[in-house]
Amino acid sequence: MKHFKVRAECEGDVDAFADALRDADIRVRSWTTSTAPGLPDVILSFETDASLDALRGILKTLADGELMYETIGGAHRWDGTRRDPEP
Repeated sequence: MKHFKVRAECEGDVDAFADALRDADIRVRSWTTSTAPGLPDVILSFETDASLDALRGILKTLADGELMYETIGGAHRWDGTRRDPEP
């Protein structure tokens, strides 16, 4: 399983992502959330066999998934920085 991290604006966005993953039949384990130091954001850490591209594809469909889309990455190198969205 691959370990990912992502920043979300609020718990509701994390819940919407969880629902979308279930709808796509993507299995997840080790789902944990914490607060981002100095920010009102939520940090989500989880493991899955899904690819980063598959996860980004799901995040792209969420109404409020922009921050998550721009910050998702492998946990080993993750720093929470927003990356430029794809055109």
